[in-house]
Amino acid sequence: MSDKRAWRDYLAADEEYERADRRLRATDYEPALVRALASGTEMFAALGFLSVHRPLETVHRLLPVLLPLAIEGGSEQGEVRAVVLAADRSAVTEALPALVDHVVSGPAEGDEAYLAYYGLMDLLETLEERQLLRRVIRAARRSPDPEVHSAADDFDDDFGALKADVEDEDVHIGAQAVPGPPDPQAAQAWQAYDRAWSRRNVTRNELLRRRGGGLGAGLGEHLRSGSPAAARLAADMLGSQEYAKDIREAFGSLETAALREAVSLVADALLADHRLRQVRFRALLTLLTEVPDTAGFAMALERARASTDPQIRSLAP
Repeated sequence: MSDKRAWRDYLAADEEYERADRRLRATDYEPALVRALASGTEMFAALGFLSVHRPLETVHRLLPVLLPLAIEGGSEQGEVRAVVLAADRSAVTEALPALVDHVVSGPAEGDEAYLAYYGLMDLLETLEERQLLRRVIRAARRSPDPEVHSAADDFDDDFGALKADVEDEDVHIGAQAVPGPPDPQAAQAWQAYDRAWSRRNVTRNELLRRRGGGLGAGLGEHLRSGSPAAARLAADMLGSQEYAKDIREAFGSLETAALREAVSLVADALLADHRLRQVRFRALLTLLTEVPDTAGFAMALERARASTDPQIRSLAP
């Protein structure tokens, strides 16, 4: 596939995705997300939506669905945990006892039980939920399943501070309610979003395969034309050493007016996406210190200082 065709496909897919995203956010999308999170084929699109937008009230309501995914050890676990850890801590604390009860009272055996116990203990240690952690260790030690015993032993090896007293009272709450089935409009909007999300990923990855080749020149050309889609691609590339040469080439090719416009568009993309945005914004500032024209760096500082996110503002004291 030619570079020109790859860019054309990506730009069309990004435009389709943006339309689908706006349409979905205009619906009561929570029930559709619940259904998608239970689906092996749609789960990553749902996690992508939650990671980008971080609708915290929605995340709080979906914690009974998200927390089990945060301990299962699958490829989605890291992204789920990032969403959970960004939620209000009191909401997470309130939802955790139901997860603990589900694991220690569940019918799982063998490898499945080991992964559930180990994942749960790891999450509870990360969250510093020591009382619940002690309960899980005690349950593991009392289990007749040797795999579950092994999970407790592994955890004690890693976190010896909790080896001693594990005799805490059990904590139990009932399962929390989650939204019911989606209405037809939301279901239709979700299906369109899922298709658009997948297509944009495919076309974006096709472009990114051109790193070290024509990627930097093509990105510079489309940033020069004021393409928001190109700015979103640049935002995704920031902070990754894999694309450092290409993104330096792209920004280094821009003259003052185009550079300022490109930085403004990339800042818009970064601030609209919660995924690693502080890390990526810092990478943008670092990149712009390497560009001879200082207009871009000055623009990025302005945007950081005007941000409502205190973490972004802290980058531009």
